Order: sequence, then C-alpha cells, then structure tokens
Amino acid sequence: MSRTNTYVRSFLSILLIISISLMNVNTALADDSAPPQETATPTEEPVQLTEEPAEPAATETPTVEETPAAVEEVPTATEEAPAEVEETPVNEGQVLAEEEPTLFSQIPEETDVVVLDENGESLPLVSSEALDIILETDPMWCPAGVLPGGPGCTTNFSSIALLINNMISNTNAYDQAGVIYFTSNPGASFSLTTSSLGTADFNQLSDNNLILQGGWNGQNGANAQFNGQTNFGNNFLVIGTSSNPWIGNITLNNFSFNGVSSTNAVTVYTTSGDITLNNVDVAQQSGNDYTANLVSNSGDIVVQNGSTFDGDNTGGDTNMGFNASTNTGSITITGTAANPITFIDAAGSGNLINYNGATLSAPVVTLTYVEAIDNDLNGIYISNATTVTLNNVVAGDNSDGNGTNPPGANNSVGSGVYIQGPAGGTIVNINGGLFANNERYGIEIHNGNVVIISQPTYGTGSDRNGIGTIGPNNAPDLNVPANITVEATGPAGAAVNFTVTATDVEDDPDPTPTCNRTSGSIFPIGTTTVTCSVTDSWGVNMTDSFTVRVRDTTGPVLSLPANIIQEATGPSGRAVTFTATATDLVDGPRTVLCIPGSGSTFGIGTTTVNCFSSDSRFNFSFGSFTVTIRDTTPPALNLPSNIVVEATSPAGNVVAFSATATDIVSGSRPVSCTPASNSTFPVGVTTVNCSASDTRGNTANGSFTITVQDTTPPSLHLPANITAEATSASGVTVTFSASATDIVDVSVPTVCSPAPGSTFPLGITTVNCSATDSHDNSTNGSFTVTVQDTTAPIIAPHPDIIEEATSAAGAVVTYTSPSTSDAVDGAGTATCSPASGSTFAFGNTIVTCNATDTHGNAATPTTFTVTVQDTTSPTLSLPADIIIEATSPSGAVVTFTASSSDIVDGSVPVNCTPASGSIFALGTTTINCSAADSHGNTANDSFTVTVQDTTGPELTLPANITAEATSASGAAVTFASSALDIVDGSLPVTCTPASGSIFPLGTTTINCSATDSNNNTTTGNFTVTVQDTTAPVIAQPANRSVITNNNSGKEFVNYPLPATSDAVDGPGFATCTPAPGNIFQVGITTVTCTAVDAAGNIATPVTFTINLKYIAPIWKNSEAFIPVTGGEIINLDCNTNILVAGIELVFHNLCNHQTIVNILDETILPGGLPSGFTFVAGLDIAVFSENQIVNPLPTGAGVEMTFPLQGSQQDFAVLFWDGVKWVEIIQQIEGSELARILSTESANDLYKIISAEGGIYKALTAGKTGIFILVKK
Repeated sequence: MSRTNTYVRSFLSILLIISISLMNVNTALADDSAPPQETATPTEEPVQLTEEPAEPAATETPTVEETPAAVEEVPTATEEAPAEVEETPVNEGQVLAEEEPTLFSQIPEETDVVVLDENGESLPLVSSEALDIILETDPMWCPAGVLPGGPGCTTNFSSIALLINNMISNTNAYDQAGVIYFTSNPGASFSLTTSSLGTADFNQLSDNNLILQGGWNGQNGANAQFNGQTNFGNNFLVIGTSSNPWIGNITLNNFSFNGVSSTNAVTVYTTSGDITLNNVDVAQQSGNDYTANLVSNSGDIVVQNGSTFDGDNTGGDTNMGFNASTNTGSITITGTAANPITFIDAAGSGNLINYNGATLSAPVVTLTYVEAIDNDLNGIYISNATTVTLNNVVAGDNSDGNGTNPPGANNSVGSGVYIQGPAGGTIVNINGGLFANNERYGIEIHNGNVVIISQPTYGTGSDRNGIGTIGPNNAPDLNVPANITVEATGPAGAAVNFTVTATDVEDDPDPTPTCNRTSGSIFPIGTTTVTCSVTDSWGVNMTDSFTVRVRDTTGPVLSLPANIIQEATGPSGRAVTFTATATDLVDGPRTVLCIPGSGSTFGIGTTTVNCFSSDSRFNFSFGSFTVTIRDTTPPALNLPSNIVVEATSPAGNVVAFSATATDIVSGSRPVSCTPASNSTFPVGVTTVNCSASDTRGNTANGSFTITVQDTTPPSLHLPANITAEATSASGVTVTFSASATDIVDVSVPTVCSPAPGSTFPLGITTVNCSATDSHDNSTNGSFTVTVQDTTAPIIAPHPDIIEEATSAAGAVVTYTSPSTSDAVDGAGTATCSPASGSTFAFGNTIVTCNATDTHGNAATPTTFTVTVQDTTSPTLSLPADIIIEATSPSGAVVTFTASSSDIVDGSVPVNCTPASGSIFALGTTTINCSAADSHGNTANDSFTVTVQDTTGPELTLPANITAEATSASGAAVTFASSALDIVDGSLPVTCTPASGSIFPLGTTTINCSATDSNNNTTTGNFTVTVQDTTAPVIAQPANRSVITNNNSGKEFVNYPLPATSDAVDGPGFATCTPAPGNIFQVGITTVTCTAVDAAGNIATPVTFTINLKYIAPIWKNSEAFIPVTGGEIINLDCNTNILVAGIELVFHNLCNHQTIVNILDETILPGGLPSGFTFVAGLDIAVFSENQIVNPLPTGAGVEMTFPLQGSQQDFAVLFWDGVKWVEIIQQIEGSELARILSTESANDLYKIISAEGGIYKALTAGKTGIFILVKK
C-alpha cells in the first residue's frame, strides 16, 4: 500500500469515529466493552438488544495543555439538543468527510459499531484491517424462489452494512417475501431490527417471509450451489426484538457460529411468523447467553436437518443453552438416527440458574432424534405444554450436582428431560429413547400423564434415571433491581451494591436466590449482565437479570504546540508541520486529529488549528492554536543588460526593452522605468532607473544604460545598368543622374567616373561612384553602360521551278541561292532549305531562304516553289490458274490475291471479276482484273479457277457408351448416328449391331459406314460397355425401446436384421453392429447396418437406436413425510416424501437429485386465473441435478402431489402454468397405473390420479415441473 493510500485510509478511519460518535450509536456488534444487553427469562426475553439513549457529555471544559486559545465547546447529541449536533459548523479540513462519505454514514442512530477479526477479537475502527473486514463481505437479496442473480435480485453487496443501508434507502424494493444469500464468511454480524433499519422501514418489511440462505458458492443462476455452511464465526444474527418482533416467517439455512461471547449467537422474535432452523450449528457459546433464542407469539418453531447447539464449558465460561418459546404455536425439533439434533455443554460454573441444554415453552412440543448431553442443569426443560412427544430422545450425563439442591431431591439437581405441565396437565408420549447417567431422573414430569408408545432405555446402578412424576407447584417470585448506571471510580471500574430477594407461596422459609455477580464487587467499565436464579423445594426454577453499567465520560488531555509564526514560501502560504498528542486516564495515549492537519499548506495570515481527540468510549476533548504566515520579502527585479543601438534618425533611436519583477507571494508584479520603454534616446549614453513593489509594500530598485551610436554609411542612389544603340562607328554619348542620403546628415555629395555626358564605345563600360558623411562613414557603388548594334541584312527574291518525277520519291532539283546586302557587313549569299540538289516529293514544295550579319541580326526570310509531276501507268501482279475441291452443292468459295504497283503511288488497288471470296460453280471460270493509279494511268490482265468433288461424307457417331445393367442379361442400349456430305448433304448410316439391341455385360464394338453420290465412302466405330455399379438398398428399421428390470444396467437385446434389395443380386439381409443378441447398456445405443453386392458395391449405411430403459419399481416411502417450510434445498433419495403447507409430495426415482419447493399465494401468480376458478393453494416445484435444472424429468421419474380439500373433489381442479397460460390437468389414471405411466414415453405427462379417498385431490407430473395450483371451480 502506498503512503498516500495509507494516509487516506487512516484519515477516513478517524472520520468514521467522529461520524459514529455524533450519531450516538448503541447497538453492539461484538466486544467486551459493548453496550449492555438484557438477558430475559426462558419464556420471555432471554436476550434483548439495548436501546437506551447515550449519556450527556461532561459539562466541564476538558483540560488542554499549552493551548493559548480558548477551547470551543461543541454540544453532544443529547435528547434535549439533537439539532445542535447536526448544525455544528465544520472548518475547511473537514470537507473530506463530505467528499468521502464513510461506510457508517447511513447506520441508524443508537448503534455502536465493533469490528471483529477472524479470531473474534475486536479491532480499532481506525485500523486498515477493520476497514478490510467491513468491505469484504458479500450478501445478496432476491425475491422468494429466485436463484442468485435472477430477476429482481440486488447487486452482490460488498458488506452486510451496505445491504442494510440499501434496505433503508430502497425499502419498497424489499417489501416482499425474499431470500438473502450468504457465502462462506459474512465478516460481520447481521441484524434486522428497528435499530438497524429504523422503525418505519422495519415495520414495512417485517410483514414479509424471509429466508437467510447460507452455504452459497457466490455463483449466479444455475451455477449457484449451496454446500456446507456460512461461518459467522463469533459474529451473531438478530431478527426482531421482544418489543418490535418480526411478523412474517423466518427461515435460516446452512449457518454456523463459533465462540460468540457477547450475546446470543442466534436471536429471532416473531409475532405470528414461523421460525425454522435448517442445518444451523452453534459451537463454543459463552458469555452467559443462549446458543439460540427463538421467541414467537403464535408461530411454529421448527429445528431440523442436523443442527447442533454446543456451549463452552471450559474454564469459567458459561452459557444458558438453547431457548425456544411460542405462546400458541408448536415446537418441532426433528433429527435423524444418523444426524440427530444435539444440545450439549450448557454450563453454569457452579451456580445453576438456567443452564438447561434446551429450554422449551409451547402448547405442543415434539422431539424426534434429539440428544441432550453434558449440561449443567436439565438436558431438556419443557414448560406450558399440553402435549409432549419424545421420539427416540437421548438425554444423558446431565447436571453436575454442584448447585443448590431442592428439598427432598436426594442431593440430585437436574434430570435428562424435565417437563413442567400447566394447570390442566400434560400428556407425555414417549417413543423409545435412552435416558442414563442424569443426576435426578431420566424423565421428570410435573403435573402430567405418561403414554409409553415404545419402552425407552434407562441407566442402571445408583443413578435415578427412570420416570419421576411430581404434583403441581407454583414458581417462586424473583425480585431484581432496575438496571444500574454508575460512574467509574478508577481504571478498574467501580464497586456496585445491589439487593436481590425471592418469595415462594409453598416454601417456608422463602428460597434464597443466587446471582452470577456479588453485591459490592468491582464491576469493569462497560455493561455487565447480572443473572439471578432461584429454585424452590419442588425444583421449579425462576431466572431474571439486570445490568450494571460502569461508564467513563472524561475526555483525553490534549498537548498542543504554541502559536506558530513562519515566513511564506509561495502564493499559497507555506506547509507547516507540528506535533499534537493526547493522553486519556483510562486508555493512555490517544490519537489527535487536527484540522488543518500537520503538513497542510497554511495561507498568508493567521489560521486557527482546531484539534480534538476521543477515548475508546467516544469522550471528546477539543483545543486549538494559531499558525501565522507572513510576507516581508520584496520582489526580484529582472532588468535587461546595458543596451547599445544604432541611431535611426538625427534625433537618435526609439528603444524598447522589457523589465519584469516576481514576488514569491504576489507572483508577477509591474515594473516602473524612467525613461520608459519605447522612448526616443539621443545619440550618446542614457541611464534608465526602474522599481517594483509587491502587494504588501515591499519595494525593489535597479538601473541599466542605453547607448545610441552612428556607424551607418550613407546610401547611394545609382541608375540601373544602361543599354544604348550605337549612332556611329565610335559608339554613342550617354548621360545619367547619381546621388547619396545619410540617416544623420541627410544629403551627401556623389562623385562618378566616367562622368555623365561622356562618349561610350561599342561594348560594356563600368561607371564607379562614391559618397562620405560627416562621421567619415563612406559608401561605394557602380553600374554599367552597354553600346550595341541591332540592324539586320536584306535578301534578294528567287523565281518558282517545275520538274517531272523520276521515281516514287519524286525528283532531284538544283537551283542558285539568292544574294544578300548589309549596311555594316556589305554583300553576301542567303542559305535556303530544302537545299539545291535535294530530292523533292511529287507535288509543290516551298523553299525558304535566311541570312544573319556578324552581330547576329537575322534578315527577313524569303521563299519560292518547286513543283514535281507523274504520267506513268501502274504494273499488275496476278495468281496462276487455280484448281480447288467443292465445299457444297453450289461449288466452293475461292479466295485469291491480285496486286498492282506504281512509281509514284506505290501499291494501288486491283479490281477482279468474279471477285475473291465468290462461290465458284463446279467447272472452270475466267477472272478479269484491272488497276489505275491516282493520276488516271490504267493496266488490265486475267487467270482461271477450276472447282471439283473428291471428298467422302463425314460420319457423326456417339462417344463410347457406358450403360448400367438392368438384369443379368445386360441392358438394351439405343444410340444415334448420322452422315453429312459436302455436296449431297445428309446421308444414311449403317451400324452393326444396330441401335436398341441387348448388349451383354462387358464391352462391344459397333462398326458404321456411309457413301455419297460420287461413291466417296467413310467408315467409323465406337464401343458400348455394360456394367453393374448400383449398390444394394437397405430398408430403414424403426428405433426400438426395451425395458429391463436388471439393476446391473445391462441386458441381452435381440432384433431382426433389416432386408436389402439389388438390381442384379436380388434380395438379402444387412449386417449390423452391435449385432443382435449382444449385451446392451442402459441408455440409447446407435446400431449401424451395412450391405455389399457381388460386384463390390457398398450400400449407404442406415442407423437406428435401441433405448434400453431401467425402470425401478414404484413404491411409496413408508416413513413419515418430511415437513418443510418452503424455499430450502432438499436432497432427494430415490423416493422421498415431503410435506409443505399441508400438501404431500412424493418424488419418484429421482436418486441424487435436489429440489426447491416454494409456497405460492395468489398475489405472486405468473398470470391471472381463467374465468370461473378461485385460488386455493399453490407450489412452485424445481428439480436439480449437478446444479442444473431438470425439466422435463427423466423417463421413470415423477412427482406425485396430494392436495388436502375441504369439499368434494368435483368442485376442485389442479392447473399447471405452461409459461404462457394455465392448463387444467384432466387426463385421468388409476393409482395402480403409476408404474406404467412413469415407464412409458408419452406426449401427455400431466395426470389426475383417481382416488376413492375423500378430502384429497391427487395429481402426477411425469415430465414438466414448475407451478401447480389447486383451484376451486
């Protein structure tokens, strides 16, 4: 963990203490120093969470060492001034508490918070370990019957506290029957009372049935498993209180508790709601409390599925065993022979008050497979019961004989089972069991009658373990003082005196009460429960208790630093560290919280630091001191270095500069300089003076110099380079203007060489110029003068020329070039193109002539025309005489090539009649051809074409034929053949064998021929191959189902082989695997069948299935129906009977499955009832296997439902919800048909079972599970 995270966690933890203290919380989670609890009598209130207001804070001002400032008193949250607490102002350092709301900010008032580690030891709330434990639990709430993560479920809360907070914030979302799922370790106690929820929210939610489901694996939906138990460790579980009980049913499934010492491990109070404990174990209970305290006004109390309640009898630890009480309901505690319900080790440490293994009070008490062993008083104490049934109860080794014995008890104290009947008497049914080694009786009955169903077994020897029956008696009256509160007189606590008396109408003198604490003894700081008991001479016991609270209300002594003065280090001020400590008279050194804290940044000025500390009992002390941060440091100037600049005018230069100042507190500050930036500085040196002040009047001064100088030479203004045309052989006279300017002197004289107006020769001449200012800054420059000649020469004219072509290229022509004249260069000759002696093409050609003088001046070009002409005829080139074969009755198309060439035109087109590509008839034809050039010169010639017929007709035969045999003789094959002659056209064809013949298996050659009218004959052949490639066909067998009663899961199975058919081989039978007569396993086996004919053709395999079913005999469990309350997970045997809401369910052939059955009422049905029906009762039945829902049920399995009726069967019906609508179950069967129905695959899996028995309605589902309801028509 990083230092930052550690600081935040520690700071948050301290703020948690503050928030808890200001809320004045009082309900204890666990700790020796927890607030008091009231221990009630067995039939009333054995344990009650204290709900008293906090004591007011001390009125004296706490002592603060070295604190110059007065301590501001902050009122505590008393009943008289709750508003002042909420309006107590907070300073800046307390903002974190608002920005980071603590986990406890939503806890109801009057709730003390104690965090326990995995060993049951309390942890300081300021520790990281305590926060980790608080944040590492994970309950989830879901509507009844919904698995974790399903519709309507909450998030997986990270702690019990967050779940409770959410129930407070979103009460309406929880206002329905629900389930709270817990994983292996919730990490904290669980409480649903007016203290944890608030009175309004508690009253709204307590109407609903609630299941607490432990052993959850943390997975959602079908992956959710409920194995083992949720281990609360030394944390406790409370639902309701004696003054504010829960109303609905409460069910606890799969929980364990170990080492609870501060209160009862389990406490449940209801009015009319039933209380059910399934697989709930309590171990090592101490603290003079109950392992479980279950109290209901009219509801039933059920304990089942192997629950164990074990006290801690080691050393001086004490506990009062198990307590259950209902005024008008019943108590049913049911175990099994292999897994009984046990009550052991109720210990009284020598003072026997109420240390029975189990203390039960109800009109009807039924105990089945219950064991009570090694308890310091009675194994089981039963009172107020008119009917008691003991089925296979074991009670032994109870009562240690160390307490005060009632008169005539023969030095014996407790019995195995002690029954105190009411005035009207008790009927005690005893069915077997074992009662041995108890101090008084095996079964002791007061005011009751015994019915022996099956004779129990008693101990032998000197112990009195038979049945003792004693007449009626009255319980003694026990008078204890009211709860006592005193102030601690020292670290050990305080001495407290009290008086306890007892009276009894039947005893004289009155019996003497005993208490677990002595009057005048030292009581430690905190709340101590004093439990007192008295037993009259008849052995009737009465117990009561009160509390002694020793309190500590003195806060710690603060030690704070003197007022602090320091210099600021930045705009925000300065970080200041200091040390503050506190010492408490009881707790010693304590943590001090100061706001702002040490190391905080303090702003400039004086800040009051408020500090406070609290002891472990939340007594606070407050103090303060001041931290003053001051600023006496001037700003730091940042000036430029001395500046040197060039003059830009006669006045000097404008100079800009930057001067800044920075203050450690004020930051950037303005700077004032004289002369200012952007002033005009004269030539020379000027001093600039600057200053800056911060916001608190601290001033800094500084200066620098600015030097303006003139080192810039004048600027010359010269003409651009000059070009002039020569006016004579000497050149030309040129004039120009040159000047100079200076930044300081303004105008400066200029000197140039050559001077303006000089005569410049042909070519380029450079002119050099210079100027000097008054500070001897000189400037030089130059430009050029170019004199040139640009006049061109003149060309004489030339006449046109006509010549005759001498070749295809034209003709060679010679001529004389024209003459030229130039003003400078004189006479010359022009250059012409094309040149004289060139070959000129046929037609007109333009000849162009040019001339250039010595200075590159080109003359204007001149032209003349040369004409070449053509008068010669072209030459023909024809083919020799042609002989060709006829290609049709019309003869043949003949193509040929005839060409012609001309001296001028080259190749010219030739015209022939008939033309090339014409159809020439049989015989000889003369072709005449001619050609003419482009100038009308013509040539003529001819040749002959002869057409003849010597070609036979063309045969068209089929490709080699492959045919499939249709019988053993082969196959009839038809084919088509034709012949086409170039001259005669289509001709008949003769083939052997002919088309349509029967061809045998194998290959046959067919020979064919055709002859035209000129006796030209053509022959050809092809082959016909007859083959067998068709595979046989296997008949498709149907799937088969076979029933076996062999519990080995194996059976010999026979079946007929499927038939085959083949075009060549005829009928046959397939070969199948597995073969008939083999051993098949229970389940579905796929059989594959194949076949091969004599030609090796393999048939397409076919498959079918054999479903071997094992059907166990149908029987009804002779054992009693298992009562369930609905919502719990029930492990199913192969056949299991359960009873839920008066409805009998029989689960057939569902070995190693599980079921959850939820009770439905009309308000939570998935759809409205059909017209004419009214709701009577309903169940939602789900079956699981390997954590997956099984729907439909496997063949052979089913669920038989028996609904109790009040009326005739004809007036009722059972409906099933198919997911869309209600379906009435109308298919009827006799009860004797049950085995047949379960063993048969049928589309209808819902049945009404006809029963002659009145008062019931029976139904069966052999497939679908879900919602079934009984309705009245």
